[in-house]
Amino acid sequence: MCGIAGYAGSRKASEILLGIIKGTEKLEERPGGGAGIATIYRARLNVRKDAGFVEEVERKAKLSEIKGSIGIAHNRSYPKTSEASKTNAHPHLDCKGEIAVVHAGNIDNFQEIQKQLGKEGHKLISKIDTAVIPHVIEKYYKNNLAEAVKRAARDFKGEYAFLALSKKEPNKIVGIMKGRPLAVGKGEGFCIFSSDAASIKNAEVKELNNEIVVITKTKVQHAD
Repeated sequence: MCGIAGYAGSRKASEILLGIIKGTEKLEERPGGGAGIATIYRARLNVRKDAGFVEEVERKAKLSEIKGSIGIAHNRSYPKTSEASKTNAHPHLDCKGEIAVVHAGNIDNFQEIQKQLGKEGHKLISKIDTAVIPHVIEKYYKNNLAEAVKRAARDFKGEYAFLALSKKEPNKIVGIMKGRPLAVGKGEGFCIFSSDAASIKNAEVKELNNEIVVITKTKVQHAD
């Protein structure tokens, strides 16, 4: 189990997101696999991540210093079959570095997708299942992130939840829940995602059920 979170509001996103993933890390059976944050600030997608426990990565990668009021975050369980590494830590990016994804769960057919993406010219830096997600979204992206996520999800087998952020649509986060926990909350001046519903404070919270949802700092919108 991994922890994922997303925030859109008026506060510094990294502060909110770090609070959530420090909490979700405590729920892990094998914590310490890695952590990271992606935000959009002044039309740039900023990503910082590394292997280790959240507080360790916070120090190494200076996660609390990353600017922006919209972002996504992840803490990773220690992997069973591979070493924890900065390369395998989330967020993962597409070829252009314009789409960032954090993910919990499993893409069961990721090796098949990896091969197809390779044939299409995509360059995947990591070999884990999450790495295919932003590239498949990139393939379908036509100025509508929610639609690209919806189309990408049709290619994936397994149970998962993930959040996607695009520098081309800097005011929104798209979340999808397919069999793994994901909740959305709407508070005063912010909206938020978390894989742990109990971590969402001062907001009206809904646990998603096989849904695609888009958040901005003012609204929650279903995109199914």
